[in-house]
Amino acid sequence: MALFKRKEKKNHKKKVHKIKIHKVSENWEVYFTDTSAIRLDLGLPEERIFDDLNHTYILRVFFDHQYASGFPTKDTSAKLYKIEDEFATSWDMDGFYMVGVKTNQGAREFVFMSEVEVKWDVMCRKVMRRHKNMMYELESIFYDEGEYYNTNLYPDIYGFNWIKNHKIIKNLEAQGEKFETKRQIDFYAYFNDEANARLFEKSLNESEYDFELVEVSLSERQDYQVYFTIKDIPEMGLITAISEYVVQLCEEGKGTFDGWGTTIRK
Repeated sequence: MALFKRKEKKNHKKKVHKIKIHKVSENWEVYFTDTSAIRLDLGLPEERIFDDLNHTYILRVFFDHQYASGFPTKDTSAKLYKIEDEFATSWDMDGFYMVGVKTNQGAREFVFMSEVEVKWDVMCRKVMRRHKNMMYELESIFYDEGEYYNTNLYPDIYGFNWIKNHKIIKNLEAQGEKFETKRQIDFYAYFNDEANARLFEKSLNESEYDFELVEVSLSERQDYQVYFTIKDIPEMGLITAISEYVVQLCEEGKGTFDGWGTTIRK
């Protein structure tokens, strides 16, 4: 099934660029939400070419086999990666870029953007004829100017924290961390005024986590830093849960979560 949405055409100034097909940048990241796994080109907003990508195309491939969670089995994942590999060899076209991949429960979306309208359906069917056991649908959104990318792929503050936490965990792992020993984990948050910082402190004391408040102090940049710790193993599950909790508290108090750090236990 193909869905087409056409918006009113706007005038765009053409820009000269040297970036060739397939990816706008090499700054690709992965993050997870409660219902999706998203891999996207985070360099897209930083490149001038983003202003020229007027049209969005989604190839939505449905899983032939999936777990109870709705995510693909190992064999189905292998088929999906094979489809993706074929994009690189089949779609060598100027001004046509892959910008993200979103895995939902039951389907994976391959998202592309282009400068001019392309024969999207022909290109997809050429690839999918080699995967007859996989059901799929196409969606083309003309002149959306990045709206789909910004609302369906680009991470919110929780997504960015997931990316940052994952990088720190992988760095600890690369330095020999065994994730077996509890140790102090430090967290930092900043607020514009002391009243909100104290309300945040009160929420920490009432939380289900065994936080220890170290100090609330006026920082060099003239806002209030809340420094607090917990003693535990810095595993991704724990860090993600705490980060999401703290980010929510910070948003309520108009503050900013500034991340975490710890020592390595080999």
